[in-house]
Amino acid sequence: MPLNDDVDDYRNGWPPDKFEAAPCVEPGGMVEPAEIAEMFPDARVGGGWYPGAWRVEQGGNGGAITARPAENVLHIAASNWTIDPADPANPNRGIAGWNSSARACNGYNDQYGNMQQYASVWSAVNGTKDGNWRNRTWEAWNPEGLNGTAEQYNASTYTAEQCERFSDLLAWDHIENDAILDDMSDSRRASHGCGAHRYGIDPWRVSGGEVWTAHAGKTCPGTARVRQLPGIVARARVIASAVSTGRCTYLPAGRVNLAVAIARTGGVPAPTPSPQPIPEFELTEVGMFIMYGPGGAALCGPGYVQHLDEEGYQHALKIPGIKQIDVDRRGWDVTRAILLQGYVADKITDGLAAIPKA
Repeated sequence: MPLNDDVDDYRNGWPPDKFEAAPCVEPGGMVEPAEIAEMFPDARVGGGWYPGAWRVEQGGNGGAITARPAENVLHIAASNWTIDPADPANPNRGIAGWNSSARACNGYNDQYGNMQQYASVWSAVNGTKDGNWRNRTWEAWNPEGLNGTAEQYNASTYTAEQCERFSDLLAWDHIENDAILDDMSDSRRASHGCGAHRYGIDPWRVSGGEVWTAHAGKTCPGTARVRQLPGIVARARVIASAVSTGRCTYLPAGRVNLAVAIARTGGVPAPTPSPQPIPEFELTEVGMFIMYGPGGAALCGPGYVQHLDEEGYQHALKIPGIKQIDVDRRGWDVTRAILLQGYVADKITDGLAAIPKA
């Protein structure tokens, strides 16, 4: 089923056992961290506004997110609207104009990673039906807009800039608000972290999972984007580690300069043990490049592996100074494993990207 441009998940999404616990303000009002902290004194509540987004205050649906931890759910909008860099906080254009009445998302991420935020992360919105009490909803640009087919929605991906912005947002929410940096994998209430809207959509929804839309079969965010989620979360862990140790800062508001954004983490490894076969290879830190092989094309850098569709591949080729390497299957698998730890081989040649020790 293609996307539709109505409010996907309406105002009846509060579970009966959570409705009374959801503090309400006047429709369109703001629920700020101080108010939440007063209502839930045992919860850690930090900032409600991500510093890398343009703040366009519109409010939520009148309720508050009461879950601890809260989750972040990624969508695609029925829109290919691009935020105007000359007027990035305009409240009346594109998704912002629609959301002013729909109150269906916390923010929107365009194809350049330029983001607007409409509601505090502690304000509930009408984005995930039965999950509204715990899920932030983040909409995203998609190239087909409203008129694409299910096949097109399933095949297209988040751009590399969108992925970096989402990872930065998740890292901020983790540091500021204790959001969990894991792939939720499904919509069960026991699952925490970052999820894709599809996790709560039939027929992909697992038994016992919350229903996150009234529209069964809806192609949001699409198959290829769901597959990008583990990489987005892995990159968020790298960013969170680097920010926490003072090695870099969050992205500023505006379009993402991908080369600068990837380089800022300085090759800091993810905070997990290095898997085999890393000890078998000579490793050093390098910059960003395109890896092309049996696994397709991917934009790569320390702690960063982002699979690309054909359009994304052509876009990546235009990055100033970008280099491409060709790898075989073993090179693809080994290099991907190494990169997600923040390293890459000290030599890169056609056929094998990770060079064994002599």
